[in-house]
Amino acid sequence: MSVLADFYTENQFHALVSKRDGETKVGECMPVLSSLENLPSCSSRFVLLGIPEDIGVRANMGRGGAWSAWDAAVKSIVNVQSTDRFTGSELAILGAVHVSDLMQRTSKLDAKNPNDTVVLRNAVSELDERVEQIAVKILEADKIPIVIGGGHNNTLPLLRAASKSVAGKRIGCINLDAHSDYRAAEGRHSGNSFRYAHTENLLERMVMFGLQESYNAKQIIQELTQHTDIFQLHWFESMLIYGQDHFTEALSEALHFIKSLPCGVELDMDSVENIPSSARTPSGFSANQARMYAYRCGKSLNVKYFHIAEAAPVLAHRNADFKTGKLISFLISDFIKGVQH
Repeated sequence: MSVLADFYTENQFHALVSKRDGETKVGECMPVLSSLENLPSCSSRFVLLGIPEDIGVRANMGRGGAWSAWDAAVKSIVNVQSTDRFTGSELAILGAVHVSDLMQRTSKLDAKNPNDTVVLRNAVSELDERVEQIAVKILEADKIPIVIGGGHNNTLPLLRAASKSVAGKRIGCINLDAHSDYRAAEGRHSGNSFRYAHTENLLERMVMFGLQESYNAKQIIQELTQHTDIFQLHWFESMLIYGQDHFTEALSEALHFIKSLPCGVELDMDSVENIPSSARTPSGFSANQARMYAYRCGKSLNVKYFHIAEAAPVLAHRNADFKTGKLISFLISDFIKGVQH
């Protein structure tokens, strides 16, 4: 085990694949990376990385459970059929950021207690450093990280790493999300990654796509609209309730805004209708709209990373939730196909 990451052995990984005669699953073709040092010699263009934590969500006074997305996603993606458009060889699995020590240290803390809140947010800052270091290594190897699990706090270290990969220049970002995640810089948590990113001068342009009126403070929106050169906002209600905009046309406008820049692509699963997450919603984008978003971002943008955040299968009402991992596997496949085709 590295200080930074927990890796699969070949046997551990291939035990997850349900093999059948006459079929080839993606997991049978995926390279398994046993260390960060193996990245440069790997021929895969994409690298799958997990962050099985919910510290950032709890530090934002949200419901935990985001730690559970990684295992669900891996078990699903490895059992997708290998096809000409996505064989599996394009995607190497690196493993997960090492978070068990941080999870154990914070497991009994309550964010409603001010002293516990400080400890939680300090732990998020520690996690930031680990995520950034691994993402830097992946990007240095000229590969695209696909990052699964954990809260939206992990966006900040990914943006930092992406900026470093282009000599410290500011970059673009697009986020499919009901929330702006632009809360005060009050200590690190899942609700303020973009505030910190803006303050640290990481963002050249950013699109917040799918904001919902009921879940964004008026003061924050007023502040964002003072920076129209940096932030472009697209409202869920305008697209799907009021009929003022069309989803595909709004997405085209959003992609055009950042198309000339190296970009981070973000997808918060609490924007997708009825998916278990820290802020599950009965009214959101459909799974197919999320898939279209992933595909078109991959196809249209100069993507530095793809981050799927906030899914929490453990919060499903049923004992066994297979749809969340399955949807994440669709999103990964669609994104890869978009980049490659």
